[in-house]
Amino acid sequence: MTLASATDEELLAAAAQAVVAAFREDTTRQHLPPTAIAALRLLETALILYQDRRTDR
Repeated sequence: MTLASATDEELLAAAAQAVVAAFREDTTRQHLPPTAIAALRLLETALILYQDRRTDR
């Protein structure tokens, strides 16, 4: 995927993956408030479901 050929959906998924990756270590060490950890876990789960649906196409 190149930036020029990416769909809005793909760009959003890539941005979400970057956010999850940036905070992964802090999440596992629980340096974040519980609500932030929950939000990141929700985002991570949504990404997994998104990737699964793209694979099924």
